[in-house]
Amino acid sequence: MTASLKETTTGGIIRAAEISERYKSVYKLSIDLALLGRLMRILFPNSSISHPRNKLTGKQETAYANVEFQDQAVPTKFERENIILYIPPTCHIQYHDMQNWLTLSIPTEFIIDRNVLFKKVTLKLSTWHLSIRGKDIVLKEIGLDNSFYDTVECLESILKIAGKIRVCTGVTIKDVDILNVDVRRKPVILELLAQSGDENTSVTKLRHVRCEQALKWGSTTQTCRTCQKKTLEIVQRFSTNMR
Repeated sequence: MTASLKETTTGGIIRAAEISERYKSVYKLSIDLALLGRLMRILFPNSSISHPRNKLTGKQETAYANVEFQDQAVPTKFERENIILYIPPTCHIQYHDMQNWLTLSIPTEFIIDRNVLFKKVTLKLSTWHLSIRGKDIVLKEIGLDNSFYDTVECLESILKIAGKIRVCTGVTIKDVDILNVDVRRKPVILELLAQSGDENTSVTKLRHVRCEQALKWGSTTQTCRTCQKKTLEIVQRFSTNMR
């Protein structure tokens, strides 16, 4: 859905209801308007919100200025074999078969066990896919359209969206010595996490093997719900048993 939108400087306005209707026509599902609002603020920070009145009902509606549907914009098309010309230098090309398939790695700000954590974006035929730590992210579940068109605007939008999806970094752990023994017997993953630019300062993190990898839009923590619940349950249960 959001890959079908584009920021613009023309001052165009799209009602939230129009975006919701477009989403429903694509997925046959409804999107919560609160979720839509969070998506718009994160993905299109230069857009502004207005509340015009519906001319028929007289009721105020939510609308977004400085965005437009891609099909309303004049697209800049390119030939698929030339796509690498439009890949920014921050992305690393892993695989390219010229016509149908391109796989990119996008670095995050996190360093896990001294290795940079990457998000993997695959452009295949007319769709795009995202994976983090080998787990495929179901884009529809986080309100995203997986359509890909051979235009500069669509490519830029996809890479922008992928870059803004936040990754789960697990639960912070302090008692490393105890958990180093426990990790070998529990469905958890122990990691040393640092941030780019401060590689010498690391924090011990624990994630569940079923970690969701991608955080929900608007999440106030850096930990997915699965890691919050299941990992903490394991830590608390093990700590109780050690007493």
